Amino acid sequence: MASMTVFIAMLFAEYGGALFSIIGDTSSYSLLRVRPTFYLIIMNQVFLPFPSKIYSCVTTAIIIALELSLTILSRFQSQCSTDVIIRFTVADFVFYLISGAIGFFLNFFVEVTNRRAFLNNKSCVESKLKLDSETEQQNQLLLSCLPQHLTERVRNDIKTIISKLHREQRIPLRPFNELYVEKYRNVSILYADIVNSMILPTKLNAEELVETLNELFGSFDESAEQNNCLRIKLLGDCYYCVSGVPLHDSNHALNCVRMGLEMIQIIATMREERDLNINMRIGVHSGMVLSGLLGLRKWQYDIWSIDCMIASSMEHQGVAGYVHCTKATLDLIPKPNLKDLQKYRDILASVNEKIEENIEEMPLSKKVQWCNPEGINPLLLTFTPKALKTDISLWQLEREFATQPDPLFKYYLYCTVVIFLTLIAVKLIALNFVLSQRLQWSLVVSGILMTFFVLFAHYSKKDVKYLYRIIIWIIVTLLLLICSTIDIIDGNCIRNILSEAVKNCASAKYYTCCLILTLMSISLLIRVSIWLKLLFNVVSVLAFVTLTKTICSVFMLIENSDTNIFGTSFNFSHLYYVVVVAILVHVLDRQIEYILRLDFQWTTRLEVEKREAMAMGDVNQILLENILPKHVAERFLYSSSSKGKLYHETYDCIAVMFASIPNYVNFYTETNINDDGLKCLQLLNEIICDFDKLLSLPTFFRIEKIKTIGSTYMAAAGLHPGRGSTDSDVSVEDVCCNVIQLVRFASALMETLQRINKDALQEFKLRVGIAVGPVIAGVVGAAKPQYDIWGDTVNMASRMDSTGIAGRIHVTEAVKEVLTTSEAYSVECRGLTMVKGKGHVITYLVETPFDFEETNATVDSV
Repeated sequence: MASMTVFIAMLFAEYGGALFSIIGDTSSYSLLRVRPTFYLIIMNQVFLPFPSKIYSCVTTAIIIALELSLTILSRFQSQCSTDVIIRFTVADFVFYLISGAIGFFLNFFVEVTNRRAFLNNKSCVESKLKLDSETEQQNQLLLSCLPQHLTERVRNDIKTIISKLHREQRIPLRPFNELYVEKYRNVSILYADIVNSMILPTKLNAEELVETLNELFGSFDESAEQNNCLRIKLLGDCYYCVSGVPLHDSNHALNCVRMGLEMIQIIATMREERDLNINMRIGVHSGMVLSGLLGLRKWQYDIWSIDCMIASSMEHQGVAGYVHCTKATLDLIPKPNLKDLQKYRDILASVNEKIEENIEEMPLSKKVQWCNPEGINPLLLTFTPKALKTDISLWQLEREFATQPDPLFKYYLYCTVVIFLTLIAVKLIALNFVLSQRLQWSLVVSGILMTFFVLFAHYSKKDVKYLYRIIIWIIVTLLLLICSTIDIIDGNCIRNILSEAVKNCASAKYYTCCLILTLMSISLLIRVSIWLKLLFNVVSVLAFVTLTKTICSVFMLIENSDTNIFGTSFNFSHLYYVVVVAILVHVLDRQIEYILRLDFQWTTRLEVEKREAMAMGDVNQILLENILPKHVAERFLYSSSSKGKLYHETYDCIAVMFASIPNYVNFYTETNINDDGLKCLQLLNEIICDFDKLLSLPTFFRIEKIKTIGSTYMAAAGLHPGRGSTDSDVSVEDVCCNVIQLVRFASALMETLQRINKDALQEFKLRVGIAVGPVIAGVVGAAKPQYDIWGDTVNMASRMDSTGIAGRIHVTEAVKEVLTTSEAYSVECRGLTMVKGKGHVITYLVETPFDFEETNATVDSV
């Protein structure tokens, strides 16, 4: 409706006075006046937002019909000859018809540009949003497993190494052996153990066990967050956390004591609801910790220090149902501590509300982002520094924009050919087929060159290069300009005497029309700088003005200088017409240029952000697969059907190993010389890293690292992620392979430690415990998921380690039966061994080449 209103207003504004002059006083209206019909057609085709192309075509036909009717009527009243009227009417019709076609083609160009910009950005935005969503999921899962400050540090190091690999730069021989450990003083450590936890696997099935542990540890995690404590790790039935890491908290001791009391209340509620005879034994101590990551695989955030050992000892020596704390912790707890919890919760709620208010007030409106884009100069239409999303300069960005391929280039040449033919037709018809020799030669040369350019673009197998496009555009523009203006100067002007009829019928109008066609051809190639187009427009207008002011020009030869209804001269009306068209063309060029630059800026920015998101996703994926098994991470990230469901798998025959360095505790000291234990921890990191590297060997493809607990290394053989075993698919061969490969892995660990001892001048001994049997694998912790295995087999393997002998592999009778059957290793009976929760059990020691220091072997021979 608005478009039709504007259209009708334009018609009345332009043709109302002309119609009145013709019907009324014809003397007040001059045929020599050039009406702006051309830019009426262009504005109607390009600028008015009609809902359909049919509307623009119909309105264009109305403009042309009205213009031709008025022109024919006025020429009859001016007593023009019939031959002149017919010729000029045909020339007018051809010119206006091609004008409509040019308008339609420009509209098509704008439409294609807009649609391409929309589709390109739609595709980029969709992929970017998908990547952002996946990256956000990865970040949430990653930050639930590792503290943010440590995650960023590890992530940046991985990105640096990947970048160096892409640039083929030299990287460190041991790129991931860096010690990601930080020192924190004035913190409190809480160790908590579930009393009578060994009854859980016997009274609960796999699903119930995982559900119970998940609910219990999830409640502990919520309590830890409320009490400003950081959950460190789950060790089977053991839970420990720290307050004051990574940010210092002056109430760290009170936080841990409150946390312990809430844990006792939580397990008391579960004991009543589920009728389980379980309780909590909790120990708290305050001091210094070293926190971070050790090893190369299955990273888990951990803490180390003598104060941690004291806190663990407080838990072991504590009483079920109580928080056992040291004097160091008690002295840090303020006396009036009963009101602190409620006060903390009120403050936290208030802070959260304030943050939400600030987020709502942030300028994140999509309307502001898309309607006021940054990065483009509104006057010069050049990129500004805000458009830069990469390390390239503004000049390089401009160059990339300018040299983009142009799939519409050949269509531009097709249009110029049509304009060229129209120019010839108008001149032939208006000049009664009498062309000057200069114009004839110009038309012949132009026709040959344009035919060559069209054939070159049409049959070119690849996109025409930017430089070739510019050269062709310049040549074609100059040819059209020459052809449209070369015959304005009449060589026979001295002998030229025009009839009065021809004067009144305004033959000079068609020179102006030909120049307008040339001006329009300049804008048809959209992949050219608007300033270069503007330069050619100005040159064309100046050339036209110069030629029309020449004594021998057609314009000067016409004696009729009647004024139009606005009181302007004949020459000025033609100049006014040309200048307005040039301005209209520049406005149209700016519109198309702006759309193209906006599309390029959005596409470039989204592509950069997409690459960054993909790189971040790859880094997050590496980190996640180094924390959780791959199938577990994918389940949490991408499986919508499994969200809210607990993950667990039951295995019937898994070999489990605990390998500890019992004399490391004697080596670990906290002095100024070793930077409060940091140097000692660095050696432990080297040991665990070398242990982890063994997992990459094909010999140990069945081995899955579970976790490290201090100086203890936990692994299992036979876990098939995502594929729990059943009684029917577990063969004797699988059991033998699991046990033998785990024993070989333990032997390889001993050899590796022996090599490290020689390099570090130490005498560390590895104490190994192995058991085989059923286990339950799963993920517990709603907010902070952790993969673990549980069951009597795990407990027995841990007891085999704790009751074992340094430098030997201590195994259960089930392991001994497998080794004896396979004749892979010799075993010796150790006799009865007191095992907590089991009483006296017959255990065995495996004979390996590393039971004695003088024995040498390699990993490959194991």
